[in-house]
Amino acid sequence: MLDWVAPILGEAYSPETEKQIAAQIGKSFVAKSDFQAVKEENKQLKTTLQQMDEQLQTLKTEVEGAEALRQSLRERDETILQMQQQAEQDRRQNAVCTRLRELGVRDPDYVLYKKGGIDRFSFDEQGNPTQLEELAEALRRDPVTEHLFMPAAGQYVPSSGSAVVVNPFAKESFNLTEQGRLLRENPAAARQLAAAAKVPL
Repeated sequence: MLDWVAPILGEAYSPETEKQIAAQIGKSFVAKSDFQAVKEENKQLKTTLQQMDEQLQTLKTEVEGAEALRQSLRERDETILQMQQQAEQDRRQNAVCTRLRELGVRDPDYVLYKKGGIDRFSFDEQGNPTQLEELAEALRRDPVTEHLFMPAAGQYVPSSGSAVVVNPFAKESFNLTEQGRLLRENPAAARQLAAAAKVPL
């Protein structure tokens, strides 16, 4: 019952009027208990939303961290690949230079340079250089590049780059007369030839 209605209406009060007022109050107003329930529900909802937001931020941070880790792993893999490629290139270059030296080439690095780099050479399935014998023979026969080869036994190539001469100090071509002539006419050349033959003057 709406006990507070009768004093306000006075003589106009009647049970029917009270029913009409109660009906209108039910339409336009919320009961205090219902209001408290909704208020508590909204409070819980706000707390839930705040927790969800915190979880979302945590998840976002974890995703960003995972992406940073993936990027770091990609960079590591790229670095490893580059190191492997460089190591293989160095190995191939060393194999070419070693074989060229075995074939008598004095300056394999110069041959690599003139050929345009290690990528211009051929290799078999095991990574061993091929066709170097043909290359060395062609260079040896070419007057322009014959100076790249080591002199034969008993010969010496002066540092000036002039033609190959017989070394009178060498065991294979030992000649005291020629040694004396060189010492008189060209002491510097004599010292070079003696040094090449490992003969002290």
